[in-house]
Amino acid sequence: MIGLQNTEEDILIFALGKDLVQQVAGEFIFQVSAFSEIKTIEVNGEKQPSAPGIFEASIRVPYQLQPGENIFLVKVQTRLGSSEKEFIVFLETDKVKREKEKPPFQMIVISEASRDDNFLSVSQESTKTAAYKGSLTLLSTLNKRFDHQSRTALNALIMGDAYQEKTFKDYSVFFKQISWDWFENFYFFPFELKTSLGMNTVSMGDSTETSNKRDPIRKDFKQYSEDQFFSLTGTTKYSENSSWKINLERKNKTNHDDSGQNGYAFGMSVGYQIKLYDWNHTFKLVNSINDFQTDTNDYSEMTLSYKLGIPVGNWKLSPLLKQTNTTYRVVNTDGVKKTSDKKNVSIELMYPLTGWMILSLTPQFEQGNSNTSAAYQKNLASLKMILIF
Repeated sequence: MIGLQNTEEDILIFALGKDLVQQVAGEFIFQVSAFSEIKTIEVNGEKQPSAPGIFEASIRVPYQLQPGENIFLVKVQTRLGSSEKEFIVFLETDKVKREKEKPPFQMIVISEASRDDNFLSVSQESTKTAAYKGSLTLLSTLNKRFDHQSRTALNALIMGDAYQEKTFKDYSVFFKQISWDWFENFYFFPFELKTSLGMNTVSMGDSTETSNKRDPIRKDFKQYSEDQFFSLTGTTKYSENSSWKINLERKNKTNHDDSGQNGYAFGMSVGYQIKLYDWNHTFKLVNSINDFQTDTNDYSEMTLSYKLGIPVGNWKLSPLLKQTNTTYRVVNTDGVKKTSDKKNVSIELMYPLTGWMILSLTPQFEQGNSNTSAAYQKNLASLKMILIF
């Protein structure tokens, strides 16, 4: 049992049963010891039978639990004082599981090496240019749990990359983000709601110093854009093996290079995950609308993806199919309303070397088409090492 409130020195209240159960019916069992005569014992406002003149008592309270948290508030009145203590018994079902405790602090480090054999996305008839890139991502999280229903997290993320080819130096990205999350579990449904607030900045390589807005950390980078965002994410489980996830997000966008791209973006996504015969199937639909100061920059984008997770011993194989369609809202200066589509096929092979180190290899094929430019194809590959502290 989990006690949430300290008792006074002369009265001890402690539970004798489990705080995590799988049976609806049972008994809440606790012990009371005092240095003066016990007058009354109450559980959730109901007086419990006890013999007069006692200093110690063992109480059994029959219960019928609801899925999730069930609270038992014990109040004890003695001749010299009183005390109370709250206990929680958690009923787990196929749909409702008690979330594993998050560590107070966690850091994830991802180092990646990747190759793109057609970095400029030119047509098959043109000469392709390959690019090699290295990147490093640092994610730190502070977690605070208040009870089994509520917790919060403060996240900080930094990502930087660099190209081996000097001609692509100005394509390098330095990304920084800070966000705050609040998680609330509603076990009656069951449903989890995540509320997120945050902001991020993107800086781009600028070797010729075309902008006087420099990145405060990396002086050879210029400030390119920044976003402020708010999102709501709801997750519900229909069974132990399936769940739905819905996300709504609003972004306010600022572009330091082109004020015509200042504006906002609204996104919505729906995902469904199901496990069949140890294989995880994930379907996801994402739709976003981008509204900027210059109308010719406005566009909407829809992405449909399917991911399969296949365990092979200690290995995990994850094929991914993804289709992205982009449509601009108005015609451009040439009188054409631009549309494009992109198809991605990848296979990720993941292997945990230890509980805190994971290796990942992902080959990928990409094909793109547009009504304003030639079609292209490219092959990509990445190797990642993930460290979890």
